Amino acid sequence: MIKASDSRDDADVLAKKFVVMDRNAAQAAGIYTGFYHYAVLPNTSDRAAIITDATTEAQKAVWRLTSLGGFNTRDLTYALDLENNCIKISRGVCTKYAARSSVTLWAETWMSVFYSKTGRKPFLYSYPSFLEGAMNRSAVLRDFPLWWRYRDWE
Repeated sequence: MIKASDSRDDADVLAKKFVVMDRNAAQAAGIYTGFYHYAVLPNTSDRAAIITDATTEAQKAVWRLTSLGGFNTRDLTYALDLENNCIKISRGVCTKYAARSSVTLWAETWMSVFYSKTGRKPFLYSYPSFLEGAMNRSAVLRDFPLWWRYRDWE
């Protein structure tokens, strides 16, 4: 799995720089590749703003995929890497976390938009305690594959 896009502009520039090289090298070695988008949630509780942000971030992933020429026969799908609900940091410490409903809405929107634009279901990457502690159970998300870390590293 190769980081192909990121919510943060500086990290997205690096992802863009390396994704082509990494994909080509892996596939030349006979390795299947997949991609992921690292999510950083917006500092808002406004439903419309959350939907707009998630839609924008999903479109960023779609554009990145398009810039790669789309999926090829050695590509797995895209994943949404969602493992942090901190939305405000002060002096290196998280001082505000997104509400469970906000995190869930953001993920539902990102996954649905990406799927509608590409025709391929993305999967959600996270870890058990985040899924249970930072999100609500969701009928929308239940329709998407889940890739989770076996252990929490926190």
